[in-house]
Amino acid sequence: MDNMFIVMENPRTPAHICPVQIYDPSTAPGGELSFDQIVEAVRDCLPLAPTFRERLVRVPLDADLAYWIEDENFDLEYHMRHIALPKPGNWRQFCTQVGRLHSRPLDLSRPPWEMTVIDQLDSIESLPPGSFAIVFKIHHAAVDGGGGHPDHHGVA
Repeated sequence: MDNMFIVMENPRTPAHICPVQIYDPSTAPGGELSFDQIVEAVRDCLPLAPTFRERLVRVPLDADLAYWIEDENFDLEYHMRHIALPKPGNWRQFCTQVGRLHSRPLDLSRPPWEMTVIDQLDSIESLPPGSFAIVFKIHHAAVDGGGGHPDHHGVA
């Protein structure tokens, strides 16, 4: 199943999912949550999720299944981004930004995921002041089928 997601991928048919979550920072200790704190929380969880530090290696001519290997050059800062909506930060601008993030394919030469924190959602009705969103993009092969299983190490 994972390999199917890999071989079907092309620039017009990306094979990633992109959940979007909105957070109220007032519920965090101290009532605030910085991007650096989010990065550190992800860094602390990485030992529990080896998939997030692994990249795919495809066999020439796709003669066999792709393999997951640890990325010796893993760079968490590459995978985590921080942006802000332009003023006024309304719903239309937010949806446009999420669409742009979702439309770009993942770099499959790296672990196939990225996380973008979006600030400046203050003009979106019904959201508490200071709210932010996390747009998490991850390849289907990393979370569906065998890729999401903790013992997948090896074959996609």
